[in-house]
Amino acid sequence: MYVCGPTVYDYLHIGNYRGAIFFNVVRNWLERRGYMVNYVYNYTDVDDKILNRAREEGVEPREIAEKYIAEFQKDYKQLHLRPHSHNPKVTDYMPQIIAF
Repeated sequence: MYVCGPTVYDYLHIGNYRGAIFFNVVRNWLERRGYMVNYVYNYTDVDDKILNRAREEGVEPREIAEKYIAEFQKDYKQLHLRPHSHNPKVTDYMPQIIAF
């Protein structure tokens, strides 16, 4: 199950967590019915909002993305949601995206 995750340029708000919570429930429901679920939840770690925030803070865009990914993961754990199977980042697949 592939779910688009957040663009990580700031602390996430309740709207960002709505999808995360919903698809966690869907995954649990599918597994209880005997399906094996590979839950992929991506992070968009390249975006104008990330670049702008990096300029404002005088840091590299990667630092902004990593900071807010870590904050999201901390919140996700505090909500007692099960971890995803995989968390790809857009920047991990830039050559494939460009080639597509």
